[in-house]
Amino acid sequence: MTNAELKPVKNRERKIPPGDDDLVIRKVESVMGKKKVEKSKVQRKEESRKFKQEEESRESRVFLITSFRNLTNSTTQLYGKTIIPTCKPPSSTTSFQRYYLSDRASVVLVASGILVAYWIGTLYYVFCYLGGRIENVPYTNRKHFVRCSPMKEKQANFRLEAYKTKYKGKLLDEKEPHSVRAKLILKNIIQGLEREVKRNPNSNASGFNHYDKFNWNILVVDELGIHAISFAGGTICISRGTLEITDGEIATVIAHEVGHIVARHPNEIPQLVSRCKIELEADYIGLLLMASAGYNPRIAVEFWKIISLSNPDVSKGDLYYPSYEERGNSLAQAHVMEQALTIYKEVTPRRPVN
Repeated sequence: MTNAELKPVKNRERKIPPGDDDLVIRKVESVMGKKKVEKSKVQRKEESRKFKQEEESRESRVFLITSFRNLTNSTTQLYGKTIIPTCKPPSSTTSFQRYYLSDRASVVLVASGILVAYWIGTLYYVFCYLGGRIENVPYTNRKHFVRCSPMKEKQANFRLEAYKTKYKGKLLDEKEPHSVRAKLILKNIIQGLEREVKRNPNSNASGFNHYDKFNWNILVVDELGIHAISFAGGTICISRGTLEITDGEIATVIAHEVGHIVARHPNEIPQLVSRCKIELEADYIGLLLMASAGYNPRIAVEFWKIISLSNPDVSKGDLYYPSYEERGNSLAQAHVMEQALTIYKEVTPRRPVN
């Protein structure tokens, strides 16, 4: 082969002789047909492959179903009943399930369990150890839950000890005239309560059958102004300024505090009624107690009116204490005052006090 033969042939147009158009068309159709045949063969191979995959998948499902039925039948023969397998194929979880499988749900469940355990322990401690119970409030007959027995009240009174520590050096001696006067009025009120219970066992005061379990005492704080507070177990603290008024007015204040102790308000849990209602309840019980001691119950109404007029800035009341005007109006109600006057008239022929 010579160098001349290796030279590329220049492209040039091919001239088709006349009459050869049909021949060219047939050649082109022949080539296109071959390509279609080849394409159809590829499609058939792909379809055959997919069909085989579907057949294998169907055979697998049939095998699993048959195996499950055989397992169910075998367990039925052995145990006499069908055992449903607990393993299930994975399924899409709902939003509800996802929430309770989350960490947040775990925290909520743990916290709820701790809270429930705390309340169960608290109730066990209150009922079994402290002697908590549901009682009726004397005179009003209201049901309430108290956290401990009267005996436990007498044995442990941390609020009283804290109060004594706070006013250390300000508590008057028991032989001081103010202290003697306060103790005498308290004694009259407690004796009136005892007489009321013994005289009529079916009276409203009959619910207070634990008065003998208290250590009744009254302490005087060397401070001005009218102020008093009661503690579970029978102790009352009163300011020296309170003892500058009349015996009947002092009896109103002391009888109110005795009413708190009689109703066992210091140990009442939970507070199912508002603090204002508890104060009005103590006012009502105190009114009947001072009447039982021989003090005119009308003095209580006048006392709250005087206090309201002399202390306009602090007599409006708040969330914890009713206004002085409301307290006086509550005691001045016809049915309340009539009940107190009936007790007072029965007591005064034998022992007039005021």
